[in-house]
Amino acid sequence: MFLFLILGLLIGALTVIFALQNMISVSLNFLVWQIEGSLALILILALIAGFLVSVLLSIPEIVKTRTEFAQLKKRNKQLEDENANFHKALIDGTLIQNPPLI
Repeated sequence: MFLFLILGLLIGALTVIFALQNMISVSLNFLVWQIEGSLALILILALIAGFLVSVLLSIPEIVKTRTEFAQLKKRNKQLEDENANFHKALIDGTLIQNPPLI
């Protein structure tokens, strides 16, 4: 936890230094919009936009992985129940000679 605090402070300090060294005003044109601001602000906004795009593009994979995980948990529970029933039948002596294969 302490390491993350130090890392956060270091990143914050580097961001402040970056912003102070890049105070030049720039003009940004995008389609019909024109935005003027400091170079540091424009670059940080572009970085945030890139981060948001990467998060949005990874959402389908996250949903797929969680769905597969839930299905695997359900299948694992079924197999544990079958295993428990098998052991119970083995102990009771009522085990079927040729159990059906799944």
